[in-house]
Amino acid sequence: MRLSGRAKQQVLWIAAASGPVFAVQAVRLLLGAGPAAAGAAPPAAVPEPPVSIAAARPMAPLSDAQHRAIEWIDGGSWRDALARSPMHRPEGARPAPVVVTDGVPKMVVPTLRLGGIVTRGSDAIASINNRLFTVGDEPAQGWRIERIELTMRTVVFRGPDGRIVELSAAGVRELAADSQ
Repeated sequence: MRLSGRAKQQVLWIAAASGPVFAVQAVRLLLGAGPAAAGAAPPAAVPEPPVSIAAARPMAPLSDAQHRAIEWIDGGSWRDALARSPMHRPEGARPAPVVVTDGVPKMVVPTLRLGGIVTRGSDAIASINNRLFTVGDEPAQGWRIERIELTMRTVVFRGPDGRIVELSAAGVRELAADSQ
């Protein structure tokens, strides 16, 4: 194999840079001064403390809060909380309360707070009550997202009773059925 002039020059530079390292290691190996010959210093004597630590300060009894904390740690219920997704929605949420006005039952609009709206491609995502939702999701039981309007910064919901409400940063307002 023939080397070009540039390749020969690179090989010479590598040999010149690594040559001294190889020479020193070869001498250390031949003279028996390698890593196996390195000795360790004898351990220094550790003086004994004049008084034992346990005797110096008696342990105070544990408080009720400390006992509860120990039981909580030993019980392992915290493992379930760590394994659960922050996006987890608990099953069996309470149904929305019903209010009767003028003899007509109406579902009470749940407390919703719009954090913001972002888009990803053609999909819009709304942050409601610190959770992320998209069209078709139910942030509250029975209240389905109909549409997310990025330009108006609003989210339109349809309730279980057919009412349509709009959520914005200002709050919730009911829309007329024909304003869809």
